[in-house]
Amino acid sequence: MKDLYSVHATKEDLDEYYFKVLEAYKAIFSRLGFSFRVSEAGGGVFTDQITHEIQVVADGGEDTIFYCDKCDFGVNKELVDDGTYKISGGATCGKCGKGKIKEALSIEVGNIFRFGTSYSEKMNADFTDEKGGKKFMYLGSYGIGTTRVMGAWVEVSHDEKGIIWNKAITPYDAHLIELRI
Repeated sequence: MKDLYSVHATKEDLDEYYFKVLEAYKAIFSRLGFSFRVSEAGGGVFTDQITHEIQVVADGGEDTIFYCDKCDFGVNKELVDDGTYKISGGATCGKCGKGKIKEALSIEVGNIFRFGTSYSEKMNADFTDEKGGKKFMYLGSYGIGTTRVMGAWVEVSHDEKGIIWNKAITPYDAHLIELRI
């Protein structure tokens, strides 16, 4: 994993940084050449907040996502199954009102979490603010699964002869091949 953690004095500062990291992750996966969607997801055992996953659309994916074909709306099926969202494939997007909701298999290659103060409270990790008051820190966590990225690339970019690397993700700049005549 490529991990990143952030510590903030306020929820507003955490939120601002969180979405900057999300934009940076989107730029990374665009440069790598992936067809991906950002999907809202549950926080599992880590947080009760909505989190965001970077999902590569792939027939061999282990996740299912719903996304709009016209805007940036996306959600992991787990949030649909638990009743957080009431959507289905083919429905009109509730966010933009123009697109259709698509359902696809996908591979999660990155995720970001806002923990709020839950972990700093459990660890009694506080700081003294400018007024001398004790405050709990707001924490965030951000990750890219480097081996999952490679596996996802193989899944979405191959033919009968093997992997089709693009320049941004290839593990080598040159390949030496011996020809025997």
